[in-house]
Amino acid sequence: MPVNTLHHFTILSEDIENTAAFFRAAIGLSDGFAPDIGVPVIWLYCGDQPVVHIVGRDAAGAEGCGRIDHIAFQCSDYAGFKAKLDWLGVPQKEQTLPDAGVHQIFVESPEGVWIELVFPIAEFQQTRTLESESA
Repeated sequence: MPVNTLHHFTILSEDIENTAAFFRAAIGLSDGFAPDIGVPVIWLYCGDQPVVHIVGRDAAGAEGCGRIDHIAFQCSDYAGFKAKLDWLGVPQKEQTLPDAGVHQIFVESPEGVWIELVFPIAEFQQTRTLESESA
């Protein structure tokens, strides 16, 4: 019985609209269908998959174990993503893991959940090479 892919994660939020706005603007997720489950909820999509469920913290039955430590998304277009985060003023931490073949950008959601954006190292290195050549 293998695990095939991430289905979704849920964040309990004091302000679901603000949290959703962060994930739309900074991460690039989009709105989509969310069923009526009797509590304030927003589902955000990556393509056709509802990967982030944001539930009002004060909703009846919304008792989670606290915040999630981090969530990782496989990404592309490092330069475009980085430019968008810079433009939005989103604080970031970056690291390169050569042995894993990835470059990562970490950003923090309004609730303190870390979002890890994972890029192929070759794409990151190509962007850096182009930046140094134009400098």
